[in-house]
Amino acid sequence: CFFQDSTDNFYHLQKPQAHWQDDLSLGHKEDILCIAQCPPTLLATSSYDGEIIVWNMISGRIRHKFHTPVLTSSVYTKTSQAVEASVTQVLFLKTRVMKYESAASSLISNGPQGYVHFWSLFSEDPLVASFTPSREKSMISSIAVTADDSYLYAADKDGNVYVHDIKEYALQDPEQETPKCTCMGKYILAEQLKLVWKQSVRRPV
Repeated sequence: CFFQDSTDNFYHLQKPQAHWQDDLSLGHKEDILCIAQCPPTLLATSSYDGEIIVWNMISGRIRHKFHTPVLTSSVYTKTSQAVEASVTQVLFLKTRVMKYESAASSLISNGPQGYVHFWSLFSEDPLVASFTPSREKSMISSIAVTADDSYLYAADKDGNVYVHDIKEYALQDPEQETPKCTCMGKYILAEQLKLVWKQSVRRPV
């Protein structure tokens, strides 16, 4: 049997919007690996070369452009350096974004060599904090936060999950310490950090 396509069942058709001018001239040069939205106007994108761009979705203009640091003390080939620089996870701390002009970090990303980075949208020095949840510096593959932005969940590629208390972390001055790890454990299945726990081990204080 053959069925003829019909448009009668389409209730809404959306044509592609025109390219943002900043995207054409100043946007990512490498593939975009992740996007995150913070209503009503902010959009963050990250790319294969470690670049993070925060956009104004209304105007299509770039508000911020961040470059993820890579430790120069490590030795990489040209091929591995490109892979190591990639940023595959970005998310907004939405309760902090609402406090306009605050120097507090309000964007989190993963990064090379197992790092998690905290970025400020309203500071001259945008990189407020960096730390490695994994002692082995395994690549962080997923990150999520609680609704009130009090706890960060980070999962690495080896199957470990780390829970950090970030309620008072990276609020103003650059942080030199790692936020308190309240829990760590193994997971069996992770899809957007909907985790099935295999075990949970509380780290000694």
